[in-house]
Amino acid sequence: MRTDLLFGASSGPVDRSSPSIGLPSALTLVGGLIVVLYDNARMDITELIQEDIVTVNLDDSLIDVAEVFLEERVGSAVVVDASDEVIGIVTDRDLVIYGQNFIEALDRTAVNEVLAMSVFSVEPTVSVLELTERMREAGVRRVPVMEDGELLGIVTLDDIIVHLADELESPELENLAAVIESESPTRDADGASSAD
Repeated sequence: MRTDLLFGASSGPVDRSSPSIGLPSALTLVGGLIVVLYDNARMDITELIQEDIVTVNLDDSLIDVAEVFLEERVGSAVVVDASDEVIGIVTDRDLVIYGQNFIEALDRTAVNEVLAMSVFSVEPTVSVLELTERMREAGVRRVPVMEDGELLGIVTLDDIIVHLADELESPELENLAAVIESESPTRDADGASSAD
């Protein structure tokens, strides 16, 4: 396998002062993997869609959202309004970064105070390559999958990495996929979240 495509040998100098210690960003790595797996990249995202979606309401408090994250063992949730229309995605990072502005009133501050209202979604027929390009351009790691106005699920960068690791049969990527999967929520037959 050509690791120069994976690790961006031609992408310019590496900033070794960053916390990533000169490692490529996850999206750069995935982009390189997709170049290596071009045939696989043309496939649609249907088999990557996580249908077990965690949602929160637009008016839920930041404390309520944090409790949902804890109970469901997730780092993000799709935000819906009163008529179940998808408004955006809120992440644990949003709560930490933007929630600081409301530290004295987390129980009275609605998620819409920290939510970026511009969200894009994709249809299930979009290719993995197109999806990762759009994710990179938007700077996001999670994307709702919609069809005819209905929320079908979500695809995350982690889902893509785990899928590519399976396809490449690379020990390094399989180890990365194992780490990702160990941090992902597990669900029982009824869909309830459980601890490992």
